[in-house]
Amino acid sequence: MDIAAQVSGHLRKLAGVNLCDDCLAEDLDLSRRQQAFRVTSALGTTGEFTRERGTCDKCALEKLVTGVKPHEPACLNTLSVTRLFTEHAKIEAELRARNVIRSANSPVGDYAETLFCTAFGWQMQGASVKGYDALDSENVRYQIKARKLNSEKTSRQL
Repeated sequence: MDIAAQVSGHLRKLAGVNLCDDCLAEDLDLSRRQQAFRVTSALGTTGEFTRERGTCDKCALEKLVTGVKPHEPACLNTLSVTRLFTEHAKIEAELRARNVIRSANSPVGDYAETLFCTAFGWQMQGASVKGYDALDSENVRYQIKARKLNSEKTSRQL
């Protein structure tokens, strides 16, 4: 199978995921990143793929990324978590611009709890438990806080 077929097949298999050339080269065991670059540059000119500046869903770096164009309507179950949060932020901004919503509340806190509990092997507690969100194996309590950074507010304080 030639490199173009490998790259396009890999991107189709991961529909909804945008990858940079470095991550594509790594995924496909290509000897050089330039091999992926040549193919993705050509794919970006077709109607099936996008090639644009964005966040790579694998390495999370801001780069030129390539992915399969989403079908209309978007198949949300095929999008990566990163892409879902990106689209969610765009929708929130539009709803605020239309004065449909007034706050920037989001599901970030719940997602942070899931991430921390998974990463550290903690037991997530129910919403009705006051004062803490998780317990570790020694019953140490943890309260998890998170914040979605917003381009409108420059403060980094929780």
